Amino acid sequence: MEMSPAIYSLIEQDGLKSAVPPFLHIDYRKDLNKLVFSGSRIDTITFKNWVLEKQINMKQKSLKTDHSILKFLRSVDCVEMSRELFISHGITAVYTIENGDVVVIGSTERALAEAEKRVNMVLISKSLTIEDKSVLQLLQWLDLISSLEYLYTAKMRTLFIDWSTYEDKLIVSGFREPVIEVSEKIECFIEKHTTIEETVCVKSHAVVKFIKDKKTQHWQHLIKSDKMKESFDSVRPWIKLSGERTSVESAVTFFKSLADALYTDTLIIKKAGAKEYFMEQGKIMLSMFVKEDGFVVVLQEDDMLGEENDGFSQ
Repeated sequence: MEMSPAIYSLIEQDGLKSAVPPFLHIDYRKDLNKLVFSGSRIDTITFKNWVLEKQINMKQKSLKTDHSILKFLRSVDCVEMSRELFISHGITAVYTIENGDVVVIGSTERALAEAEKRVNMVLISKSLTIEDKSVLQLLQWLDLISSLEYLYTAKMRTLFIDWSTYEDKLIVSGFREPVIEVSEKIECFIEKHTTIEETVCVKSHAVVKFIKDKKTQHWQHLIKSDKMKESFDSVRPWIKLSGERTSVESAVTFFKSLADALYTDTLIIKKAGAKEYFMEQGKIMLSMFVKEDGFVVVLQEDDMLGEENDGFSQ
């Protein structure tokens, strides 16, 4: 007798053993999708009619589920997952995947309704945005995914992590609690390792030069690893920082505190030829001062104006 594993599992839960006549032997051949009878003609006909009646009375419904939930349910054994989802909770129902749909089959209308309600209640999906695709190329990422999949699928698959289908997002689907736990871990990892670029704006280019030349020992420890790079703009009053988010964000705070602790002043000379004179003679005149570590002097061009639009005028 033709019978799918899902239907056999449902009938098994719906009184199959008690319905088998004493001298009738039955054997379900999963490899052939067949229920095999061995016994007298009367016992065989009686039992077969019982099975057919059960099948006729079964109710089924195609569920409107999220595509990611469908992927999760397709990634597991339907019979085993039906036991976990429904039968272990007293619901005589199973599910199958037919033509790309989740089809729930119940022994009664009530069982069907309870099964649908349970699917909607315990199965969820979470979508996580991936700003920086390079995160998915990290060895730490592969290690994280491997460890999570082992942890949450060793005894029974409770979730499905889809990180290769979409370019800019990742979807975790499955049982509610594992999905929430894993999503939080993945989100933290992505947040930590996403590469960003931030610009620290300071009052003048003199501040940039002072921090670069005079405060090297204060910030050099920030770039010892490959997690962050710094760039001191040669014209504008900017310090650019790029790298992993957590490293960059802490470095931004650090450089801002360095800049805020400095005193800046601008000498504006409006006499004709002042700029040319400074360019020719200023370096010699100031050489005795700039030997000191406490300050720097910079001739500020028009394109080097800072936040306050201070400048050196001719």
